[in-house]
Amino acid sequence: MSQHLLASARRQAARLSRHHFCTPAQPSAVNGNNAAIAGTATMTDAISAMAGDCHRLLQFIEDHMAECDSLSRAYGLYHIARCVDRADGRNQRSWMVRALEGHRVLAALVADLHSSIEQDDALTPAAFSGAVWAVAKLLTEGGLGGHLEAHPALIDRVADAMRRRLHELTPRQLTTLLWSLSKLPRPLTDVFTDSARWMAEAPASFWEGCEPRSIAQLLAVYAALPSQHVHNTAFIDVLVARLRGRASGADFHTLSTAVFALSRLGKRDHVIFKEVADAVMEREMADMSVKDLSRVMVAYSCGAHPKNLPQGFADRLADGIRRDFGRLDCRGLCSAVWTLSKMLPFDHPFFRQLSVFLCGSPQLFRDFTAPDVSQMVLVYANVEAMSLDQDTENQLFALLNRSVRLQLKWLDAQALVDTLWGLSRVRKGLRDHRLLAEAVQHIEGREGKLSNRQLCRLLSALANVEGCVSERSIARVKEAVKGRLGSMGGRELQMVAGALVRLRVRDDDMLMEVQGRERQMRTDKKG
Repeated sequence: MSQHLLASARRQAARLSRHHFCTPAQPSAVNGNNAAIAGTATMTDAISAMAGDCHRLLQFIEDHMAECDSLSRAYGLYHIARCVDRADGRNQRSWMVRALEGHRVLAALVADLHSSIEQDDALTPAAFSGAVWAVAKLLTEGGLGGHLEAHPALIDRVADAMRRRLHELTPRQLTTLLWSLSKLPRPLTDVFTDSARWMAEAPASFWEGCEPRSIAQLLAVYAALPSQHVHNTAFIDVLVARLRGRASGADFHTLSTAVFALSRLGKRDHVIFKEVADAVMEREMADMSVKDLSRVMVAYSCGAHPKNLPQGFADRLADGIRRDFGRLDCRGLCSAVWTLSKMLPFDHPFFRQLSVFLCGSPQLFRDFTAPDVSQMVLVYANVEAMSLDQDTENQLFALLNRSVRLQLKWLDAQALVDTLWGLSRVRKGLRDHRLLAEAVQHIEGREGKLSNRQLCRLLSALANVEGCVSERSIARVKEAVKGRLGSMGGRELQMVAGALVRLRVRDDDMLMEVQGRERQMRTDKKG
């Protein structure tokens, strides 16, 4: 190997070590892994020099396969996967994946990894985590093809090796491995359970130097798993404790990943949410990407109580969105609007500007999913408080009603009730009577799937639009409500009583029963 090639390789390795390869969605073998693998031998230096050029890298490894030890081959596998990971655009990535399918070099590297994993001293922890990440990355992109089928026991070998080496791993390497295993074709519940137990009981030395980014990524990995795979939640408390007090020094990507994951895990740690909100208040919203902004919105819609948030936090989020509504996709926009509807008064300028934007972007309504439509209807049920001009209201509800009609058959029973209830609360001039009748028909026969609160909402909605629906439909819902009166709370009974009073065809016996139960409940509460 020429001195010129080695010098070029070392320069390339030095450049690579300055890059940060880890992302929350795909935690890869990061700087620490790269530095640990690189520099162990001249062969790994040479492989570093090829990084970014997949064809050249494959050719080099094929020509020097006999000279490569297990460490160099693991490093080569990692860099091949990184070529795919960093490809510009879907077309280039697809071309790379097709080139890798059935390639003999990749087959040899996977076979070597299979044999090396059983020998704990053959691969360093960094090389091990990097190679496993490469397998997961190539598998999700489709590049492994039949290579993995030739080694059906590889996944089990990886899981066994990981259990044996938990005490050797850093938090970053553990994150890389857990993310990788979560992407493999069959779930490995025991690995995630064992790792969670290890993190809950790990010594303080394990967490020394652990950055907030790694903690956020660990939370994200477990948040993405099916709930039945997360039995031991003690480790989440450990991660949260390590994250507290460090939000001010973390980047937006880490902050949004952490609160989004915590909200999905059901760990609504108000201290973390408050710290993240304070950090958001201190920085420029322009620095936050669209994806991060959307994640923060979703997290705060279900993860923090408004009382815990700093004054002006909602206004700041609203400013970040209304600066350019077009930055968000439909899902992100609906999540943002839903979140802000919980935090801002409906006469806030944000809702007027949003309405004007929506009227000028009719194509958005075609892209709304069923949950998006339901959320937007519930927000715009408060249209009277938004102080919109009549033309904007009419245009907006024409688009919204059309979107509801497109998604009507995809709405589940509860979302259908929410949508009907929202549409029933607007003034008569904005209602589509035929749409309301269709919505009621879709609900018929599904009353048993509704919660008590949803059933009360349905009766209230029917009372609001009594002229659009048949007496038979109202009678069915009343019978369903009557059968559940004994299990209803005070607020639900109040809603039922209000609906019965508004109905033109009065049912005095049922009204008296509801009012009697409501009075008895108040008496019992005082006693």
